[in-house]
Amino acid sequence: MTPLATSTAGSSVHSHDARRVALGCMVALAVALGVGRFAFTPLLPLMLQNGSIDIRHGGWLASFNYAGYFIGAITCAVLRVDHARVVRAGLAITVVLTVVMGVTDAFWIWALVRLAGGAISAWTFVFASQWGLRRLAELDAHRWSGVIYTGPGVGIVGTGLLVSAAGGLGAKVGWIGFGLISAVLAALVWHVFEAAPRRVDPLASPATGNVPGATRAKAGATAHDQSGHAQASGHTAPSVHSCAATHHARPAPTTHRADAIWLVVLYGVPGFGYIITATFLPVIARAALPGSPWPDLFWPMFGVALMAGALLAARLPLHWDNRMLLAGAYVLQAAGIASGIVWRNIPPARVDVFLNLGRQRCGSP
Repeated sequence: MTPLATSTAGSSVHSHDARRVALGCMVALAVALGVGRFAFTPLLPLMLQNGSIDIRHGGWLASFNYAGYFIGAITCAVLRVDHARVVRAGLAITVVLTVVMGVTDAFWIWALVRLAGGAISAWTFVFASQWGLRRLAELDAHRWSGVIYTGPGVGIVGTGLLVSAAGGLGAKVGWIGFGLISAVLAALVWHVFEAAPRRVDPLASPATGNVPGATRAKAGATAHDQSGHAQASGHTAPSVHSCAATHHARPAPTTHRADAIWLVVLYGVPGFGYIITATFLPVIARAALPGSPWPDLFWPMFGVALMAGALLAARLPLHWDNRMLLAGAYVLQAAGIASGIVWRNIPPARVDVFLNLGRQRCGSP
């Protein structure tokens, strides 16, 4: 085989592997976030309609989920487990928790399920993103990174359209149906997330576990990578390149700590910019536009805009200032919310596009 043919064959294999990784992570996020976290949104009006819950308890369930996500995100920094194993476990547990929501009417069980589901969705998001971005970097296929973050949008579009088409069957059927669909999707991508083989350094002492210099440096880099994945989850695809560039110039510990605190604060802003409003978007729409066909389309449009934002963010020029992009994202989020307050009867695309295209530079799930 000629060198050109060998190079072409290798490129084809890498392209196939990159597509497999990106689509696998996309499906994982669709299940963990699009269903595990956000299926509650289109099903909440049905739960309110059949009297199984009132708006106050619906708010509590949403708060439990937010709290679980917060706990999951915080604990990601201390977990020392294989990324692929966490993703597999997250998919399986999401399926179980989603089905449980449909087989019981006990509020305290719902609260525990939403709390646990929040943590699971955070772990799956962080570890799937980290695993997928690392694999794409190894394959030199950064252009596929935006596809990963379309996953939540895919799940949101799917859940929204299914509830719109089959909402008459009720919330219980919806929860169980979403659980079964998630099980099928998880089975389809299960083989993508293969656990990394454990490598034993032949120079390491079996008695003491001491690692020589070169191997110790490599182990330290791996530990740093695993402990830093919570921060990595806060960036969309273009940040992968900047992470590699900034790895060589380490800031002073105090500067790094201050930057980390500000990143946490800034990452929390989208909670007000889109999380709260998105959770109750169908409920708000039904109250603001009674008898209109728009409310059933709000949520799927939200997902479509999210997918567009993820793909667009991955293709923005790398030399653009992320701080300005972040500020612009917040302005778009504020404009989206304000427009829904001032002009309550204009087409709903305004909120969806502003919130989702804006939020993508924040890396928010």
